[in-house]
Amino acid sequence: MALAAALLAWMCGAAWAQPPAVSTAPAFSLQDYVSRALASSPELAQAEESLREADYQWKSQTAAAWLPTLSFTGLAYPYGHNPADQYRYVRWRMNRSDMAFNTTVGLNLFNSFQDANRVALARHGRNASRYARDAARRDRSIAAARAYFDLGLRERLVEVARENLKGQEDQYRLTQDLYKNGMKSLFDLLKSETDWRSSELRITFADAERRRSLASFNSLIARDPEAPARLDPLPEPATHALRPLADDLSSAEANRPEALRADALEARADVARRQARRELLPLLSVDATWNHQDTPTFGQPITTLTSIPNPNYQLGVRLSLPSRFNGVSQAADWAAASAARRRAAAERRAVQRQVRLEAVQARISLEQALAAARIAAQKADLAGRNLELVTEQYRQGSADSIRLGQAQLDNLQANTERGQAAHDAAVSLLEYRRAIGEEPRP
Repeated sequence: MALAAALLAWMCGAAWAQPPAVSTAPAFSLQDYVSRALASSPELAQAEESLREADYQWKSQTAAAWLPTLSFTGLAYPYGHNPADQYRYVRWRMNRSDMAFNTTVGLNLFNSFQDANRVALARHGRNASRYARDAARRDRSIAAARAYFDLGLRERLVEVARENLKGQEDQYRLTQDLYKNGMKSLFDLLKSETDWRSSELRITFADAERRRSLASFNSLIARDPEAPARLDPLPEPATHALRPLADDLSSAEANRPEALRADALEARADVARRQARRELLPLLSVDATWNHQDTPTFGQPITTLTSIPNPNYQLGVRLSLPSRFNGVSQAADWAAASAARRRAAAERRAVQRQVRLEAVQARISLEQALAAARIAAQKADLAGRNLELVTEQYRQGSADSIRLGQAQLDNLQANTERGQAAHDAAVSLLEYRRAIGEEPRP
């Protein structure tokens, strides 16, 4: 019975420890995955449409400010009492001489800068939408890169757990052989099997985390949650020469889309305040008009029936109060616009402060991650060498199972920390570049 139990245990361990079959899953590079994630992102699609809407609004306001306007009217009374012919009764008559046409072309030359303010409002709104789109693109790029690196980390941790399970299985076989030959006690045998079972339990948790990460990975590119994927190896962290902190802060304020959007919103609020202040004053407008009118002749030759020139054109200057002027409403609108301008300025200062803080924190996190990755790599190398030494001593009988188990646990933790540190360094580098306003490329 003991032999059967040992054989069954060995078969279960072999099933966990066997190397994975050659994968036929599609391969993803980081750049390809980020591109696909951006193409599938509804958040980025919303930002793109908001920018497109703001751009068309700016084009509309610009055209209204600079292009002439055209109005055309055609009028006829084919049936009934014709008001244009002294209400004479007609029955379904539609002659050319019964029709009146009026064509007018107008161009506003000056309207107290109202058109200029509308164009400026639309332009700053478009700029704010563009910077919001850029911020959304960077945020989604970071999220996609995080998902990519997280899946790579989980797969690496499964490999580490599988290697540990293979080592525990080998240890158990060795302990069994030594126990049969009287070189190890029953305690050593039971301890080896306990460590083996712990490794089996550990790999089940690692594989579950990998599957969760795979589901998140696939959701960002609209794939089946459990569709397999092959990734490029997680990059080893490299040494990066960081520039002075003052340069990072300046770059963040000048290039972060959040800060640029806050500047655009403040500029837009300033234009709105100027527009509200202008509404307190009379409106001076200069318009050029060209008009041509064809009146109904009712059988007579189509000629001008009055002494009014046809066509006629004029340059008009008009001074008037704004529509629905009462003074109090206009003053209240100006006060509200001034408050909105101050609010936008305060928001811009808050964004700048947050941007500077994020740049400092991202730099500190990157420095910490790079140092941790370097130390974790050294620790993993040392733990591997120590495991080899203790394993050999265990074979020779000079080391007990407790010491060997501790060496195996140290090696497992060191390799886990090495994978985690490489992941954290890669993510910290992306976050640092985002924080200082650079393209968050890996």
